[in-house]
Amino acid sequence: LIGDGKSDYCLAHHADAVFAKKNLANYCHGKKIAFKDFDTFADVLKEIHNWQRTSPQPINTAQQHDKLD
Repeated sequence: LIGDGKSDYCLAHHADAVFAKKNLANYCHGKKIAFKDFDTFADVLKEIHNWQRTSPQPINTAQQHDKLD
């Protein structure tokens, strides 16, 4: 899931991976849903390419969120 608002809240609970900013990031943080912060879609693509180089590893909901570099 890639999102930034209230319309994404429900989906965040069921997604294998959540890329969030703005309201969705605040929501995920409050609900303890693992997510990656992002600024642009290029950030998301970079992270997905990193998964492909190692092995596909969706964000586990038990992990803490972290800021993409």
